[in-house]
Amino acid sequence: MFVNAAYSDESVIGILQGTTTWFVQSIFQRSLNIQNNEQNQLILITSVAYPKMPHAIYLAENSLNRLIASVGINQSVKISDGHLRLGDTTIFVTGSPVYQSRLVGGQILDKGSLTCFLQVLMTIEKRNGFDFLFSEIGNKSIFDTYREFKAFGMLFNGSADEQMKALRFLVGRGKGLTPSGDDMLIGAMAANLFLSRLPKAFAENMLQILSGDVKATTTVSEHYLRCALQGRFNEPIKDLLQALCTRSGIETIEKKIMNITEIGHTSGLDMLTGFAATLILDEI
Repeated sequence: MFVNAAYSDESVIGILQGTTTWFVQSIFQRSLNIQNNEQNQLILITSVAYPKMPHAIYLAENSLNRLIASVGINQSVKISDGHLRLGDTTIFVTGSPVYQSRLVGGQILDKGSLTCFLQVLMTIEKRNGFDFLFSEIGNKSIFDTYREFKAFGMLFNGSADEQMKALRFLVGRGKGLTPSGDDMLIGAMAANLFLSRLPKAFAENMLQILSGDVKATTTVSEHYLRCALQGRFNEPIKDLLQALCTRSGIETIEKKIMNITEIGHTSGLDMLTGFAATLILDEI
């Protein structure tokens, strides 16, 4: 079967120009991940029905379904000259449209839009992965009460040793493919592009933890943490940040927030938790 990619993240184009062998790392109902032999990079292959993610290739839904039905875990993936070969399927990526997952920060967040953002969050009745409501995050005492938020606050205001200890506590903390602590950190890194509140040692500390001999989190979650360190985020997060950089109405912001809450079981909620907590800490 020959398939043309619908579009892909520009970050994968350079990888596909070389000749390398990868393997199928994981398969889900509507997506799969391939990983290089060094086990330090992933590429997501998924359907155009899903939002744009960093380091991803998108296929028409029927093509993706046929691909998933025909491959297995650890199956070899041959990459060469802009295409991938998985068993009997060849995916042509070169020449297909590309999108940019990198989020450019530095702009000033609009105060009116931020007020609307926090107002909408406080009305959400769903609980995040740590079983908190957003209305609880609005109470600043939460940073002195709950372990996860104590650690989160230490990332910004603790000593160098406390910052590292807090990061070790949060990375990999929680359940699922992308643990809640990791998703909170991704939300914090998105906010930090505009607030510059995280300490300079944060990225170095994160890489030290992710590169350690003991695996700190899941392979997929590690991948997205590394993407966030590079300034690469999913499309719903990017859309929200763009809306917050201008004077946006509450309905617009509510729609952007709802798009994020639909990511995973609680992943989107956890990203919003990290994002909102960073905003609140910026004002303390």
